Amino acid sequence: MVIRTKGDPSALMRAVQQQVWAVEPDMVFALLDPLPAFLHKLTYATPEFGVIAFTPLAGLALLLATAGVFSVTAYTVSLRIQEIGIRMALGAQHSHVLRMVLSKALASIAVGLLLGVVATAWLSRLLESQLWGISRMDPLTLVGVGLLMLVAGSIASYFPARAATQVSPMEALRSE
Repeated sequence: MVIRTKGDPSALMRAVQQQVWAVEPDMVFALLDPLPAFLHKLTYATPEFGVIAFTPLAGLALLLATAGVFSVTAYTVSLRIQEIGIRMALGAQHSHVLRMVLSKALASIAVGLLLGVVATAWLSRLLESQLWGISRMDPLTLVGVGLLMLVAGSIASYFPARAATQVSPMEALRSE
């Protein structure tokens, strides 16, 4: 039963119960909440709602970030292909070239993580009313997300870095 009232709904609950019991004495009232409170409990207060709502979005964000790191690293490697070829011709080891490309990519990822933490600190004030069960700057969440992004970015940048180690010095020098 839903009752619409112009006044305070909690003030009428007892009177409504008594009137219903006058007609049906065996009636059991399971929920006696105003509709906004009931809807809030039903939808937002359960952790499952947030997980179901935001998991696909978080997965998409991780996929886009990984694709972005991969693309930027691959583009950077393509711009430096002649330099890498010259280094290989002068005796640079595959591991040195791999480390060089990965260190540049990891530096970019670290800058992105730093900017992300700063943006989180600033924007979390706007979303604080939507957070339940954690503080707006929860260290476990920030570290977990940072590590996830670091691992995903490292894996994404490994493939272009590995491709850079396969550069033939002769092909790189001829392309100039």
